Amino acid sequence: MVLQHAISRLRYEQNLTQEEVARKLQLSQSVVGKIERNAMDVKLTDLVRYVNTLGGKLSLQVDLPSGKKIFKF
Repeated sequence: MVLQHAISRLRYEQNLTQEEVARKLQLSQSVVGKIERNAMDVKLTDLVRYVNTLGGKLSLQVDLPSGKKIFKF
């Protein structure tokens, strides 16, 4: 739920419609809507592309039980 809100908010803060984002990504509006509604089921590469297209940067952090932090992006 948090991820879904975050990517929708990113688009909103850029003053873009789903249709405008779809054009930038060369996708249909329905696919962009699906990405926003089902963010948890979207491939990470697609999510990175979505965020990058809107001028953002997606970060992924893994916290290990030892306390060590590993950064993927």
